[in-house]
Amino acid sequence: MCIAIITTSHPKYPFILISNRDEYLCRPTSPAAYWDPPHNHILSGRDMERPAHGTWLGITKGGRIACLTNFHEEDAKVVKGAVSRGVIIKNWLTTDEKPEEWAKRLVEDGELEGVGGFTLMYGKLGELGIWDKKSAENGHVNGEGKRPSGLAILSNRTTVGSALPYIAGKANQTIAVSNAPFGDRTWRKVIDGEALLETAIKQSVDAQEDEDRLISRLLKVLSTDAMPAYDGSEEWKAYTRKMQKSVFVRSFPLQGPSSGISGVATPLRTDSPLKGSETEQENPNVPDTSTKAGLYGTQKQTVILADNEGKVTYFERTLFDQDVNPVPKGLGDRKYEFKIEDWE
Repeated sequence: MCIAIITTSHPKYPFILISNRDEYLCRPTSPAAYWDPPHNHILSGRDMERPAHGTWLGITKGGRIACLTNFHEEDAKVVKGAVSRGVIIKNWLTTDEKPEEWAKRLVEDGELEGVGGFTLMYGKLGELGIWDKKSAENGHVNGEGKRPSGLAILSNRTTVGSALPYIAGKANQTIAVSNAPFGDRTWRKVIDGEALLETAIKQSVDAQEDEDRLISRLLKVLSTDAMPAYDGSEEWKAYTRKMQKSVFVRSFPLQGPSSGISGVATPLRTDSPLKGSETEQENPNVPDTSTKAGLYGTQKQTVILADNEGKVTYFERTLFDQDVNPVPKGLGDRKYEFKIEDWE
């Protein structure tokens, strides 16, 4: 149950994105780093489970950015698409196309076929309306004859036409996206995430905090845990739905096949007890705590800041290592800074 929250409300950092990646904790994932040539302009963590080695969130030195959340679809027959959703972000980060052109090509070329449900936020920093001068120079200010500014929203569960929805195109916006369709306001974690981020930005600005203190405050937003402990009074499947209520998901044993949750891919590890049918569990309504292979929760937290001068700060915190051991605070942190190319 990942979440990404974007705000354009900070006077020094017109674009801020914070994100929790919720996943099976045993799923092989690389920490944030620049990719190998010829794509060494891309910065992201990577999913190492599937051969494509895609990503859920990435940015380039040129300011292209994309963030993807899976769809939560109960009782779906197909949990994992034939094509990795992480490849979609790579496709955007390695092209020079405009958002509408790119989306149109994906549909026409059938590149969204065989892909699990997703919502993708994507665009190019510097072409957003929040930087008025840069936006005007590139012809991306809202108005007659101009393309919409902001990050485009693309989903393979909605009709793709010539008019893509856009967000973060003007100041003082805060938008959260989780594993529900874009615009779905029924998930508490979406509502709470937006409110928490708005409050955090106001408090940080009022306190005149430096960048490090701002990042710490944003990590506290991402660590807001509203998920109650399991008390055994309800079916396990019903309990897992409470992930929709909490920005942060503390680790717990999630039963892949019997949970009926298709927005969460069952791990491919051969030592996982989740790879078979429900009959492998004596009682499908009781979690299996005999192995770490089924533990699920917030695995990584990311903060991206872009300031008025085109400087980007990319901060990632890893919460669990590849053996599903908690990482001591600070030891799983990575921080990168760069100036967006051709900003001036």
